[in-house]
Amino acid sequence: MEKIENAIIKNVWLEIEDHGILTCEIDLEGAGWEALFGGFCLCNKSKLEDGKDYTGFYIRRLIDVILEGYGKLNSLVGEPCRVQTENGKVVAIGHFYKDKWFKPRVELKGE
Repeated sequence: MEKIENAIIKNVWLEIEDHGILTCEIDLEGAGWEALFGGFCLCNKSKLEDGKDYTGFYIRRLIDVILEGYGKLNSLVGEPCRVQTENGKVVAIGHFYKDKWFKPRVELKGE
């Protein structure tokens, strides 16, 4: 079931996880709930060799949607946003009042 709710971005981090996988996650808080958005493999050693590094695209889309194209990654903290969930999982993050959305699974074509 699809649902759209308002949220506040509580934290944003970019990290290298086990096996050299670079990810970006956003900690979200809504009315009586918390969730994470992200966790996608943005690049790793084997993908870099193939020329697949989604880091810049991912960060740019977050800033473009939430901050309307201007700002720093850490400026996302404290910003209001909307989230789209499907079966309890956040699948998209959007501008608080404009119809602008970032849907990584669609835009990164499932990679």
